[in-house]
Amino acid sequence: MDSDPILYLILVGIPLSALAGAVFGFLRGRILAGVVFSLFLGPLGWLIVYLGPDLRPKCPFCRGVVVESAVACKNRGRALRLSPEEQRKRDRELLRQMDPVSRWEREQRILGGEENGESRSAGGTRS
Repeated sequence: MDSDPILYLILVGIPLSALAGAVFGFLRGRILAGVVFSLFLGPLGWLIVYLGPDLRPKCPFCRGVVVESAVACKNRGRALRLSPEEQRKRDRELLRQMDPVSRWEREQRILGGEENGESRSAGGTRS
């Protein structure tokens, strides 16, 4: 009695592919995506999941992967939950970095007096 290769593929290959996809998905925080992509695309699905975005929680300071319930970063020992004052300070710094006004424009405003409530009219005289 010859073994049927199709039956072997169905009974062994597909579950092994799904298991490998689950492992690659676990490494990237995307288990379900790993299983689904591996079932439909096989080894190509493993590659897609492994090279895709890492959805595991990360430390805001060192960008290392942390456990969701962690209180402190395992790499630096810093607290992951910031106090309200530290959070405001960090938010202010992030907003300053994302400010669309360039440093040169900001300096020109300061030198021109616009930062102090003064502005120049089109004729170049102060109003």
